[in-house]
Amino acid sequence: MNSTILSHELRQGFKSLIIWTLSILFLIVTCVALYPQMQSQMEGVNDMFASMGAFTQAFGMDRLNFGSFIGFYSVECGNILGLGGAMFAALLGIGIIAKEESNHTAEFLYTLPLSRNTLLGSKLLAVLIQIIALNVLIFAFSLLSAIMVDKDVDIHSLLLLHTAFLCSQIEISAICFGASAFIRGNG
Repeated sequence: MNSTILSHELRQGFKSLIIWTLSILFLIVTCVALYPQMQSQMEGVNDMFASMGAFTQAFGMDRLNFGSFIGFYSVECGNILGLGGAMFAALLGIGIIAKEESNHTAEFLYTLPLSRNTLLGSKLLAVLIQIIALNVLIFAFSLLSAIMVDKDVDIHSLLLLHTAFLCSQIEISAICFGASAFIRGNG
């Protein structure tokens, strides 16, 4: 890994990381703040899904209590984190290499005394660090807002949910990074 390239990529991606983190956080904190008003209505959702039989069992929704905080959070806030985090991961994975092609700086980078593997490894590490930073910040603020709304938060379940989203975001960014590394631009 090359620390110069890594720090350069982290500096370049910092503004995007902050914007995506604040956007996702705002939506999640707003959603968590709505939980006390929605709690009584979510009991009706449990009854509706219970009447669907095999459908809820196929998707594992029979094990989820929509009236509890973690059930509400996983459905409502999980959609926000799942979609927002996946878009951030995909854009980050594709953009970190594609920008070198579009800015015509790839030729310059390949003239440096670095192997292609070192260059791509540094960029991949920058992607990983940014995705982990996004998820750590979102988990911390989500936990804080959850504790403010519901004093009986199951931290272990919340951590497992966020870990699952982190793994899916890493997977999405790796696929996009790999596609970007092997597809050459037409510029």
